[in-house]
Parts: sequence; C-alpha cells; structure tokens
Amino acid sequence: MNAAASNRSIYLYVPNIIGYVRLLLLAIGWLYINQSSVFLVLYSTSASLDFFDGYVARRLKQVSSFGAWLDVITDNIGRTMIWTHITQWSWMIVALEWSSFVCTHCRGSNWKTSFEKAPWLVTKVMDNGFYTPLGILVITGLHVLPVSLYIWQDPPYGLELGRYYLLMYCIIAVLSVGRAICATVELWTVFEHAHQLVSYDLDQELSSLTDDLEKSRHNSTS
Repeated sequence: MNAAASNRSIYLYVPNIIGYVRLLLLAIGWLYINQSSVFLVLYSTSASLDFFDGYVARRLKQVSSFGAWLDVITDNIGRTMIWTHITQWSWMIVALEWSSFVCTHCRGSNWKTSFEKAPWLVTKVMDNGFYTPLGILVITGLHVLPVSLYIWQDPPYGLELGRYYLLMYCIIAVLSVGRAICATVELWTVFEHAHQLVSYDLDQELSSLTDDLEKSRHNSTS
C-alpha cells in the first residue's frame, strides 16, 4: 500500500468518521443555538459520540494521532459555539483554549507527558492522562461549565430553574473552580511554549555566532 492510500485509509477509520459526524451535528446545532431544547440534543449527541469513538478506536485498533487531534478540535469548536453565545467577554476564554491547543499539540500526540519539570499544579492535573481527582475536576469544569451556563441562561423545555437556583449556583461554583485551575494550566502551557521558542531562537543565534567565529579563526590562520 503506497503512502497516499495509507493516508486515505486513516481518514476513513471508523472512529474518524464518527468524528466527522460529531462536527456535522455541531454545525447543525449552531443553526438552533437560540433554541436550547434542540441545540442541547444535538450537542449532547456529539459529546456522547466522543466517548464512543474512543472505544471504537481501541476495539478496532484504529487509534491515530489524527483522530486524537480531530477529537480535541471538535471539542474546542463545540465549546467555542457555546461560550461566544453566552457573553461577548467569552472571547478571552476561547482565545486561551485555542492558544493552549496550538502550544500543546505542537508537541505531538503525546503532549500530555511531554512537559518536563512542570509546576506541581500542572503535574497533578495531567497525571495519569487527567484521570486523577484534580484532573477530573479540571476536565469537568472545562467541558460542563459552558453547558451549565448556557442552560442557566436559556432553560430547555420550559424548565424553571429559579426554584433550584441554590443548587445551580453550587454546581456552577464548583465547575468554575475547575475551569479556573484549567485556565492556570493553559496559561502555563502558553508561556512554556513561548519560553521554548525564545530558547530555540537564542540557541540558533549562539550557533550562528559560533560558526562565524570558527570561520573567522580559520580565515585568520590560513
């Protein structure tokens, strides 16, 4: 099988096709963003398929870096839709999420284990692929907080949340803590990536200067 055929086969992996379906559901959901009852069904279906495609990928041995990347892209798009609908100030959250995405995925598909000498908080969040109490809190805050705020702003099916306001406030408060910790980790990944870029540039300058000195020394002795 040649390289082009191999590439096409990866694009057509079953879990990746499920990923395309997730994107389609989100695209349709955007058309109903002001109709929470419809939007939440489409969004929830797309989110549920995220768990299913991971199972299928392992079951069929069709795990791929592209599939992992597609999953995160789809998640980001879904959250972006909700955040930008909730408030105009959410652009800061969206910008941070996408900046962190770029900085982490520049490291490849194993980015979760690629950070050396990370601060204690970052290490605790990312340990065991986020499957720790702190990691679960962070991931839950990342994914569930925007949905909770969307539901609070536009309750589906005529649901009256006013009578449950104390419960909702408690849920949103806990999710906000998780999201705040997540934002801290995201900011660290962005600054860490920027630091590595600067270090790389300095190494290149030093290497160039060393080469120039070597050439000058060689010319002076010849």
